Amino acid sequence: MRGRRVLMLALWLVWGSAAAAEPDLEQETAPAPPGLLDPVVIAGTLIPTDLRRSPGDVTIITKEQIAAMRAVTAADALRHIPGLHIDQLANRGGMSSIYLRGGDPNYTLVLIDGVRVNDPTNSRGGSVDFSSLSVNGIERIEVARGVFSSVYGSDAMAGVVNIVTSRGTGPPESAVELSGGGLGDHRALVESQGAFDRLDYSISGAYVDGGQAVDGSQLIGATLQAGIGFHPTDRTELRYRLRYADSHQEAFPDDSGGPSYAVIRDLDNRDTDELTMGLTWSQEVSSSQEFSAALTYQARRELLDSPGVAPGVRDPFGIPPNVTETDYHLYAVTLSHLIEITNGAHVTVGLTAQTEEGDSAGSLLIGGMTVPTNFTMKRDLGATFVEARYEPGKRLVFQAGARLDLPEGEATQASPRLGVIWIMPPAGATLRVTWGQGFKLPSFFALGHPIVGNPNLKLERSRSVDVAVAQSWLDERVTISGTIFFNRFRDAIDFQEGPPPMMVNRSLITANGAELAATLQATGTLTLLPHVSYVRTDIAGTAEELRSRPRWRGGMTVRWRPKPPVRLHADVLTVGRVHDSSIPTGDRALDAYTRVNLAATWRANATWELFVAIDNLLNARYEEAVGFTVRGITPRFGVRATL
Repeated sequence: MRGRRVLMLALWLVWGSAAAAEPDLEQETAPAPPGLLDPVVIAGTLIPTDLRRSPGDVTIITKEQIAAMRAVTAADALRHIPGLHIDQLANRGGMSSIYLRGGDPNYTLVLIDGVRVNDPTNSRGGSVDFSSLSVNGIERIEVARGVFSSVYGSDAMAGVVNIVTSRGTGPPESAVELSGGGLGDHRALVESQGAFDRLDYSISGAYVDGGQAVDGSQLIGATLQAGIGFHPTDRTELRYRLRYADSHQEAFPDDSGGPSYAVIRDLDNRDTDELTMGLTWSQEVSSSQEFSAALTYQARRELLDSPGVAPGVRDPFGIPPNVTETDYHLYAVTLSHLIEITNGAHVTVGLTAQTEEGDSAGSLLIGGMTVPTNFTMKRDLGATFVEARYEPGKRLVFQAGARLDLPEGEATQASPRLGVIWIMPPAGATLRVTWGQGFKLPSFFALGHPIVGNPNLKLERSRSVDVAVAQSWLDERVTISGTIFFNRFRDAIDFQEGPPPMMVNRSLITANGAELAATLQATGTLTLLPHVSYVRTDIAGTAEELRSRPRWRGGMTVRWRPKPPVRLHADVLTVGRVHDSSIPTGDRALDAYTRVNLAATWRANATWELFVAIDNLLNARYEEAVGFTVRGITPRFGVRATL
């Protein structure tokens, strides 16, 4: 019921916010060839630059691409990024985690409009559930692969996912979208955006019921996103953004073996409320200097009621029934100063301070006795940072950055990063080399849980090197890029089942691999984007395999616009064998699979748009986690009205 109230509030705000405005259908032409309109990259840098001249390895998913694939959650939108693997436990009802270049899910920092949304109170070490992140109101998603502690400090050991929400442009415009499909899936969306002289706004609300694509799974959620920008002068901007999300998820517990093997047939029940807010001010002092300040806030509350997991092959004790309520708050302020020293030379300097507070109230039911698992933690952190960029000519870019973090109770942490781009004559191939070091503070759960927590845990550390080459032909209608990378993660924190069960540091994990991707503009209306990734992970001194990390994955995205009103989008994804484990089965190798999704959109006129999407078109039966088998073809149908 809370989710429906969120949607009704958004609908009321949208309906009264904008006058009718008809879009120009003539503007809906075929996409420009790659490189003609390079987007500005924000993720992984303090000096925004265009995509092709960024030393970071960044992929951008635009609002138009998200709409074309008919994605519902961020997990849907991210599945086809090179070097990124997603496992979706129990479809949208269970947890969804991403593995960037073989790193743990909590090695990826997730930002929404600059606000951190990782939660260190959860048992996953601070990883983010992407199945609960709705795509409504998203302008683009930036995925930066590599170590970025030089920019963000803790958490960005494998990469960054930066979600940027929409801002209003042009005349006011509103839209309503309804969709539904097989297995009980349905969605409602309302949104509006526009600009008036020195003021712009955007607002959207969505309600999602994910149905039951996996037995026993369910996701019901609602999201409200709003933003307003004010430009009192041509050189000043004040912007406020808000996002509120409410969700209810049901699924068999992690490690339970899912619908196929779970002995206890009751489900996890998880209720989550999350609020993020950000207020930013930027002032262009002159043509060569700009000051900015940002205040950000995150509040997250999660209630988990779990039946536990029965003893099995891997664990003779299992996991007892448990109830946990966590409450987390993050406050941060950042000041920065961007200076153009000379033409082609820029420097950004600044400082940040943040406070995070976490409270967990819970209990385990062991042998008929209730054992409390309460803990409370608080951590302050201050940091200073600098990043410099120098372009001596059109063929060279040098970028260097460093950040000094002073976390409470820990030694000072220095995080450097270096990058260079060389556009090689005569063919104009681009060579990019980057190196960086990073760290991650132990999560509140790992430090403070009274049963498995370990207050003596060391910080996790990472080091990465990647080398990439890209070449374009035929006026950039064909582009091929290849990357090799070498990642080292020291003192990685993991759960040791014991006895006694405890969080511990591992010595060294390596993750080395390669990625190959291409953009083929076959015609003015047909684009092919093949990709393939390989990563090999290894735990030093042991033959043990890391879970949920396929060595091979690849696929193809096809975008075709046979006629201006019709848009087709197809995704083919092949994932190789994956090592996984559950308590009732022990270790298992999950079979490789191929999944095909298809979406078609027809713009009938300036107001009406119809679409159909078919997920898992070939009816593949596969597991992304032991015992959680996808049920097959899932069609969806929808209509969108632009007012």
